[in-house]
Amino acid sequence: MKLSLIIALCLISLSVAGQSKDLDKANSYYNEFNYKRAIKEYKKLLKSGKNEYYSNLQIAKSYSKLGNSSKASEYYKKVIEYPEFDFNNYFLLARELQKEKQYEEAELYLEKFYLQSNSNNQYAFKDLKAFIEMQKKDSSRYKISHLGFNSQYDEFAPVLYEDKVVFSSNRPSSGITKNKDIRTGASFYNLYMIKETDKENSKYIEPFSVNLNSKFNDGPICFEDNLNTAYLTRNTQSVDGSVNVLNLFIAFKHGDKWSKKVQPINLFSGNYNMAHAFIDTEAELIYYSSDMPGGYGGMDLYVSRIKDGFLSKPVNLGPEINTIGNEVFPFLSSTGTLYFASDGLPGLGGYDLFLAKQKDGKFSKAFNMGYPVNTSSDDFSLYLDDTNSFGYFTSNRPGGNGGDDVYSLIISEPLEYCQIKGFVRNEAENAPLKDAWIDISSNKGSFKTRITADENGEFSYYLKKNTSYTILIRKKLYQNKIITITPQKMASSDEMNIEIILTEK
Repeated sequence: MKLSLIIALCLISLSVAGQSKDLDKANSYYNEFNYKRAIKEYKKLLKSGKNEYYSNLQIAKSYSKLGNSSKASEYYKKVIEYPEFDFNNYFLLARELQKEKQYEEAELYLEKFYLQSNSNNQYAFKDLKAFIEMQKKDSSRYKISHLGFNSQYDEFAPVLYEDKVVFSSNRPSSGITKNKDIRTGASFYNLYMIKETDKENSKYIEPFSVNLNSKFNDGPICFEDNLNTAYLTRNTQSVDGSVNVLNLFIAFKHGDKWSKKVQPINLFSGNYNMAHAFIDTEAELIYYSSDMPGGYGGMDLYVSRIKDGFLSKPVNLGPEINTIGNEVFPFLSSTGTLYFASDGLPGLGGYDLFLAKQKDGKFSKAFNMGYPVNTSSDDFSLYLDDTNSFGYFTSNRPGGNGGDDVYSLIISEPLEYCQIKGFVRNEAENAPLKDAWIDISSNKGSFKTRITADENGEFSYYLKKNTSYTILIRKKLYQNKIITITPQKMASSDEMNIEIILTEK
């Protein structure tokens, strides 16, 4: 994924007291997304012995944005050697190591990050490699196909519009614009479309709307159900004009043409990004990604209510969804399930796709969709049709045509979870037993974990509905108890309450 363009975390570099012109120059290149030139300038500063910690950090971040996880890891390791380093760099280093499939080393830094943070998102695992192997064992539920319309350039963020697939791409097209990105030499992103029946042949691709393709980057785009109102992501200037950011714009269709005049949403008010909108089926709620102040990490997911064309105050979707990393490209299915991409939740590496169930307006814990939807590369921007069994997503995994490519997805068996809520009591007094161990293992042996009952004797865990589990409850001075949870028991509900009574020895 081209983070500098799609996510565009274009924050102003931290000011350094009395900084030199050389540092100004390096920061200027970084803020303009010219990461290769920025790296050269920061390395010059290192040779001169100036701003060493800051320069190493900026080099690590630059390599990460260029997709060079090996070099990013090298420089993050230098960063954590300085006494003033932020412990969040443990997380960033682990993320780069995962991309390189260095799982055991990534575990070490994830554990260090977790021990020093107060994050609700327990990203650290005792056995990261085992977690990834577990994700790969449940791969038969998906069928994935690389589509023929992909090019050697980037294609991403597919959505359905009537009988067409609409997507954004930086492929050259003399029919739209001749502008080039001076940093990369590639064309800016524009919106294209192709009929679903023609998606294996790129010659049938055409511009989605000349009126909606500007001189710079356009897309992703989403549509209200009436297909006459669209929300698209575009480049714009921040409120004070200091940086180039992403914002959401509203476009309207009149007759058979989209209006060239688009309106920015009414929420934009700072030096931050707002992007990747999705509208629910009733056109009452809009979900989007933003790095506005007050979030949990980089880009967080937010929701606003739409009324009379205006958006209400952003509401952060909370720590079950958002992390110290980035959460992007939200999509809400026809059944209310939230799908999104994250590089902060437990994954196979890079950006992974996740889902969260909705109940009473709140979302459950987020679940990794697993392999082969997710890989050690970036996998993101999922879109499903109304059946929720077919759709499209984007990935830069090996085997594609270029950078980001669009893939089709068939879901033969939905990923369904049941929340197990347990209550551990003693038999004599019916009093809660805190700190009881609950060992959960799948009967096929592919999954094993241990959790602990809280001070009220309560515990909670999500289990896949298509698998049988054995739960062993243990507490010192009490007899062990074993219970079995089967798919039949979990089939009728997304929540199951169980009471466990332990007898003293």
